[in-house]
Parts: sequence; C-alpha cells; structure tokens
Amino acid sequence: MPSKDSGEIRERSLLAAMIVGGVLASVSCRAQSGSTISTVAPLPVEAGLDALDDDPPRTERARELLLETLGDPELSREDRWKAYEGLAASHVIEGDYDSALPWLEKALPISRSPRRTHYNLACVHCRSGQRASCYRHLAEALWVRSAYGGSRSNQLSFMLREDLAAMARDDP
Repeated sequence: MPSKDSGEIRERSLLAAMIVGGVLASVSCRAQSGSTISTVAPLPVEAGLDALDDDPPRTERARELLLETLGDPELSREDRWKAYEGLAASHVIEGDYDSALPWLEKALPISRSPRRTHYNLACVHCRSGQRASCYRHLAEALWVRSAYGGSRSNQLSFMLREDLAAMARDDP
C-alpha cells in the first residue's frame, strides 16, 4: 500500500507535468509548424525542461539551466515564458508552492496561453491553501477561454466565473 507521502509526491509530479506539458506542447506545435529548431544541441530552456521530464526529475539542474537561459538578453518572449513556467514546475515537484508562485506571476503577462498560466496559478494557490486566489485565477482562466468560445460557452463560463468570484469574497 503506498504511503501518504508517495501519494502526495505523485500529485505534485502530476501538477508539475501539467505545467511542463503545456510548455512542451508549445515546443511540439512549433516543431510541427515547420519552424526551425536546432537538432545539434537543445537550447538551455529545452534542456531545462527535459531535466524536469527525467525520472526522477532533476530539479536543481533544471533550475540551473533555466536561470542561465533567463540571463540571455536576446531571449525570445516565448522562451522567457517557458523558462518561468519550468522554474515554477521545478518548485512544484518539490512541494514548494510558495517558491513556484513568483515564477508563474512573471509568466502571466508574457504568456502565449494566459488561460493555461491562470489555471496553473489556480492549482498552485489551491495546493498552498490560498483558496481566494485559487478561485480568482480559475475564474480568470474561464474568462479568457470564454472570450474565444461560442455564445453558450460564454454564458456558462460567465455564470461559473461569477460563482467563483462570490466564493472568493465569502472565503476567509
């Protein structure tokens, strides 16, 4: 029978995989669209994300590579976003949600997928016990999505967003 600790580690790994998976999906989409990706050596940002995908994840090495990437003044907006999300995931893997939050907050204004970043923020706030912030970011994730959905989707998302906002106000 797995211990409570192993279950918690598995949950943290799944949350981190969702964060990294979203970032890696953007890399995969770029590759499929015909953009040039170096096949000689991965960029530090991809190498950092790969270190998180190892079994077991190499969080220290990932942080080292991702922080190195952020030092590059020529770094693209997309790679900066990936590095911030990867740094957040490295802390989530270790259960250090408070250290993950600043990286996700930095990722949000430059995110190519604000819905995903708001959702990741909601998950991390939830895991750290900050329910009002969790509700707020979940509502924002739904609001961003509803801007691109159909009218029924907009109505349902708006109603759920309002419910979440009320829960955030009522929650101590």
